[in-house]
Amino acid sequence: MPSNPAAQGKSPMGDPVQVIADSPLMRAVDRSTLDGLSPDLDWVELGAQEALFLDGQHGDALYFVASGRLEILQATREQGSATDDDAEVVTTLAAGDAVGEMGALTGRQGSAAIRCIFPARLVRLAKERLDRYLAANPDANEKLQAIFAPRFHRLELAQVLGNMFGDLSDDILADIEQRLTWRHVRREKTLIGKGEVSDRLFVLVSGRLHEIATDDLGGKKVADEIVQGGTVGESGVFTDDAQTTTVVAARDSALLEFSRQDFLEMAEKYPKLSQWMMRLLSLKLRGVFRKDSLRIICRNIVLVPITRDIDLGEFAEEFSGTLSQHQEAFLVTGEMIDTFLGVPGICQAAEGTPEDARILAWINQQETDLHYMVCPVDYGLTNWTKRCIRQADEIILVGTARETPKLTATETQLLRDEETRGARLQKILVLIHPPDTSQPEGTLRWLSERSVDRHFHARPGNHSDLERIVRHVSGRELGLVLSGGGYRGFAHVGVIRALRESGLAIDFIAGVSFGSIIAGAYSYSEELDQTIDSLKSLVKGMLSDYTIPFISLIRGRRFDNCLQTLFGETNIEDLWIPYFCVSSNLTRAETVIHQTGSLWRAARASSTLPGLVSPVVMNGDLLYDGCLLNNLPVDRMREEIQAGSLIAVDVVPPVDFDIRAPNLESPSGWQIAWNRINPFTNRLSMPGIISIVHRAGALGSISNRQQLIDEDIADLYLRPPVGQFDILDVTVADEAMEIGYTYSLPRLRSWTEQER
Repeated sequence: MPSNPAAQGKSPMGDPVQVIADSPLMRAVDRSTLDGLSPDLDWVELGAQEALFLDGQHGDALYFVASGRLEILQATREQGSATDDDAEVVTTLAAGDAVGEMGALTGRQGSAAIRCIFPARLVRLAKERLDRYLAANPDANEKLQAIFAPRFHRLELAQVLGNMFGDLSDDILADIEQRLTWRHVRREKTLIGKGEVSDRLFVLVSGRLHEIATDDLGGKKVADEIVQGGTVGESGVFTDDAQTTTVVAARDSALLEFSRQDFLEMAEKYPKLSQWMMRLLSLKLRGVFRKDSLRIICRNIVLVPITRDIDLGEFAEEFSGTLSQHQEAFLVTGEMIDTFLGVPGICQAAEGTPEDARILAWINQQETDLHYMVCPVDYGLTNWTKRCIRQADEIILVGTARETPKLTATETQLLRDEETRGARLQKILVLIHPPDTSQPEGTLRWLSERSVDRHFHARPGNHSDLERIVRHVSGRELGLVLSGGGYRGFAHVGVIRALRESGLAIDFIAGVSFGSIIAGAYSYSEELDQTIDSLKSLVKGMLSDYTIPFISLIRGRRFDNCLQTLFGETNIEDLWIPYFCVSSNLTRAETVIHQTGSLWRAARASSTLPGLVSPVVMNGDLLYDGCLLNNLPVDRMREEIQAGSLIAVDVVPPVDFDIRAPNLESPSGWQIAWNRINPFTNRLSMPGIISIVHRAGALGSISNRQQLIDEDIADLYLRPPVGQFDILDVTVADEAMEIGYTYSLPRLRSWTEQER
């Protein structure tokens, strides 16, 4: 700001409107339009070496130089401020030049300082006055936006090219600018189709692109994500190869388009550009190109209300505030847009209008230094809702659990867009429950109506519920997988206690066989110790209801009663903490993942050993113990926890059974029984039938387990030393829990320190 505010005011010494009219920036605007600005203009006078404004200040006005000379100072990369004595002079301003238009229109911070060389007089148009005038004069608004649009483009161009290969001089920037064409691609539209040979190179300036791969069966998936500074079409430009994927706009996107000839000429003329392009091609050809090799743009999270009564504003503030505790997040509402741009209702501007361009320019500026932008939208399909969804990277559907779960108009439109584009946005569902809710219910009604990647339950003011959602969104969640292993699985409880003591919150838990019961107990109730005490009492005699061995030795009714008493009629989708367990479909020879339906029935299926306990019959198939096919489903958990951490706990030793016996041929039960009661013979040590059946059933998954470990799917692999315990000896429960705790605690603390 001028250091001499007293010098501001109306001056009889000149016509401020004429100064604006003589500016090259405004010559295309008719005089009648400019005359309307007259009441809002001020004169500013500066002395030599006086600053107009400093770097880092928000632009608060548009200035036109009437006389004198100023210089724009830019800090070098080694400097912290453009006010340093040796700051670089970027350019000078003389009569007729304008400055500050970007800040005046978007409120963006300046990255340069402006200092007066010789005494100067300027005409000042304050941002709030310009906003008021444009809001009242739509025709003038459209004309001025058309004039300023190229300046927006030039600023974006300088920024993205600077990120690619360093600072550019005005001459180089002007040369590149003459050779390029700006290309704007709407969300869901195709830029290049699979099989096309492009003679154009595209550089992404803003937005996001997806490369969609199609398999032999016509299935589509996102093979890669292109972010700011990324390129498309280089295979055609440099090698004449056809495009192997279809490139579509995941968000409304702006790109620089170069012809093959122009780009090759520039690459030859400017070595930095050539080096950058060769490095990029080398990475792609070696198959090691990743989106994090470029600057990742801000991730836009859009909050969509799916019930009319939801207080989305309160949830948005809590969510963005919690997210900001870990990485910088910015809450953007329609009302905030109106305030920053100074035009009431501008957030509802229609797509393609000058006001829409102004909003997008403002949003793009805010994204520059942010990790996340959180945008709550309207309940209906308003222009604000549509604009935010077009720019969304992830959708969070938020609704009140007690309301009707029918799809809203916004969700229906989202589905149509996904069908058109052939790719899905990441979507999660958050159901808000009253603060005193003990257990959610009825979630399946919501899930059956919509396709979401994950769902969460939350209570207002409950910090742990909100933290779980934030960790998922920010890729910091923790998944825990518990293996089978009979009552050795009580060691899992000790591991969970060690996790708690280490300050680690479990965001997703899964289990197999007895591990499915322990995992279910944790997910079912925050009072884990009380639930485990009940479990220890219930499992005594659980497998003693023998029956005629037609399909099994044990009927399993007492097993059913135990699990029903423990979990009641709770469904998996109604649990506070996400959970799944694994069973084996003996009929179809395939793994079954239980993520919905009755919790106790799923745990029963996952824990049913063939021949020992009667099977669970579901949809005409026989379901048995998950350990038959996958006793440690870390691969399945990794599909859920893609960016977070995963801990696997295995209580099945690689070598089992303490066998002390001579070579025996066809040993009989009578022989072993006699050995045990005869005091004059050497003792034989042989496993019982149940242990043998259990070990035999798990052999396949045990042998595959080492491959999963070698592939480092889990971030931490724990194997508490409990192999000495019999799998059906419930008396070892307390000792196994203590071993699980003492074994895991130092390893978890060490791992946590390394992760930090």
